[in-house]
Amino acid sequence: MPSAMNRLRDVALLTGDADALRDALRKDDGGLGAALGVSVDQLRELSSRRDVSDRLRDLVLRARHREAALRDDGRRERALVAAERLVAGVRWLDAGVELEPRVLLGDLLADTAKPWLSLVVDGSDVVVSRARLRRAALALRPFGDTRALVDSQALRLRWRGGLGGLNFNSQVQHVRDDSLVLRVVLSRPAAQPAKCARPRRADRRGWLTDVLTEVVG
Repeated sequence: MPSAMNRLRDVALLTGDADALRDALRKDDGGLGAALGVSVDQLRELSSRRDVSDRLRDLVLRARHREAALRDDGRRERALVAAERLVAGVRWLDAGVELEPRVLLGDLLADTAKPWLSLVVDGSDVVVSRARLRRAALALRPFGDTRALVDSQALRLRWRGGLGGLNFNSQVQHVRDDSLVLRVVLSRPAAQPAKCARPRRADRRGWLTDVLTEVVG
């Protein structure tokens, strides 16, 4: 059975033939109305209007905008969840912060509304184009040993045991609007306080017992 959006597309093709369009609207069983956001009764009322084609075009346009908004919301949510996963899986090394490449080059790039990704390391924003990262993700699919490391200067990708490499130097100077940036702060783990070993207290009772044992024999 065709989806509601497919049926919507098919009916939209009839807007040039008002009679065929009216017939399709009268015969609809509710699926098209659901896609358009109107009831069956409203569809039948629409079929009787002289401006049925113009009205349907407006409804189709609104429905497509709603569909696009829902799709964008889903992508944005996937990217935010991926950002949390990325932060949770980092490893701090002497050379920088190691990231999980499947997350970095996966759902983190799902949101197309924000073209920039900023990885914040020790207070420094390493800004990278998400479009460039998508192209890199596509090119690196055949390589299962991809590694990702970010420091305060750049994001660095390595593969084939380090034989292949790609550096993304920070492009923070190109960002003019912070609302176009997905900012992911990579915080260092809190330093654990050093545990001071308490000096072992002598067991005075045990010491006295040993002396008495020697004296008594």
